[in-house]
Amino acid sequence: MVKACIFDLDGTLLNTIYALSYCISLTMREFGGKDIDEAHTKLFVGDGYKELVKRALIYSGDTRLVHMEAACMRYLDIFNKNSLYNVQPYDGIIDAIKFLNKKSIKTAVLSNKPEEIARLNINKFFGESLFEKVYGQKEGVPRKPDPKMLDDLIIELGIKKDDILYFGDTSTDMLTASNSGVKAVGVLWGFRDRKELEAYKPYKIIENPVEIMKLV
Repeated sequence: MVKACIFDLDGTLLNTIYALSYCISLTMREFGGKDIDEAHTKLFVGDGYKELVKRALIYSGDTRLVHMEAACMRYLDIFNKNSLYNVQPYDGIIDAIKFLNKKSIKTAVLSNKPEEIARLNINKFFGESLFEKVYGQKEGVPRKPDPKMLDDLIIELGIKKDDILYFGDTSTDMLTASNSGVKAVGVLWGFRDRKELEAYKPYKIIENPVEIMKLV
């Protein structure tokens, strides 16, 4: 019986690709790099902002990562000011979360996005009451796919792992669920394709947020 649903943020709840592409492109320009289009941004995100910056620098030709530290600091500054740029919830996702709430199924967010910005995104588009917990990247806590954040969140929710579904759109999410021992549900409306998700043998793969309601 499903008692809790935990969701990745970028590419699962919110389409943030325009904000991410915009911010990483502005950053790269300042260090003589290339604009990062949306297709490449989808490939570079998912493992925290430092990995995004690292991959963008390498793509831009800075293979020795000479600008890594400065570019990370600059990216955070730009992203703090523009994290909501053209961000929108995926069609049907708000209704799906409300449905879970009505069924008394606990809902939470687990993101590699810095926690303050993750909360800003969620509060803007979902309000402060639809999700019981919002976990984002914190200093000193390993990011996904390490299971630490997910395990800590599950302890707070007070739900057995057998009764939890974890929804995400990338291999990082599938690994996070597997590493923690919870059922992974891959979503195909996000940043990666079916082939990537299937490689990690998730519990289910779904194509539309309405299918969330059918799983519970």
